[in-house]
Amino acid sequence: MHSRIFVVACKTKDRHFSVSEEDARCINPSIDYVFEENEEEFNDSIDWLSVVYPNELIIDKEKKTWTITKNTQLIYFAGKYENFIDKVKEIANKIDSTTLEQFSGINGVGLFDLEMENYLLKNLYDDKDGFIIYIKDTESCVSLDYFIRNIEYYVDPKENPTIRILGSYNYHA
Repeated sequence: MHSRIFVVACKTKDRHFSVSEEDARCINPSIDYVFEENEEEFNDSIDWLSVVYPNELIIDKEKKTWTITKNTQLIYFAGKYENFIDKVKEIANKIDSTTLEQFSGINGVGLFDLEMENYLLKNLYDDKDGFIIYIKDTESCVSLDYFIRNIEYYVDPKENPTIRILGSYNYHA
């Protein structure tokens, strides 16, 4: 699977950055390569981010900035929340209908794949297989979900709501 790492600056003016495979593997250990994109690829990646989240993220493609509003988190997570709740209900129904024999594994009849369900549920809460954000200010990688969920730590939407997008990397996992 290919996706992108976006390098952003929230407060720092420093434009120099470098993202290594090791940096990215902190988020997704299965990443096998990372390479920096040229200007054309970077512009295409910003377009891709804008297409995937047309209503959730306010991106100025010309200025390469991303504006945070007081509603960014609610708008971004609205659909993800619905999917998360649906998955919780699905798992609860499976557990509720599980018999002692299934739970015990008697006659080879096992419980549904609990590890897979747990992985899917965690991924709905914090998607580590999608877009990754490398924050120049802290020199750390986080998932896009984590970044938006903790946005007040990085920017103050009232004082300086603009994040600069400095570059992008293609990664494969």
